[in-house]
Amino acid sequence: MALTKQMATPSAAPESSSSDDELSWITWFCGLRGNEYFCEVDSEFALDRFNLTGLSHDVPQAQSAYDIIIGEFDPTAEGASAPPPPTAELLFGLIHARYIITPAGFQKMV
Repeated sequence: MALTKQMATPSAAPESSSSDDELSWITWFCGLRGNEYFCEVDSEFALDRFNLTGLSHDVPQAQSAYDIIIGEFDPTAEGASAPPPPTAELLFGLIHARYIITPAGFQKMV
């Protein structure tokens, strides 16, 4: 399945919530030791399929990696302390690289 196929429908994107109990995978990943140079990518940027153009060719199992990145993350769940899947790390790194050259991303990096 193509990475951009799922994103074509608005219902495919997870709803954001104001609950303090929910933690995004991006927030968790950026908080890991060794990831200090990553900034949190705005969810609107990560959900916009235009910003993901061509990434499915560079990342094996891109759709499952994308599902991990945009999904809700429970740090208390079993396996949450395990290292992130390499494909999710790769995809987030590529999304991050595109994000930080935008005005909003540049401001976050400063």
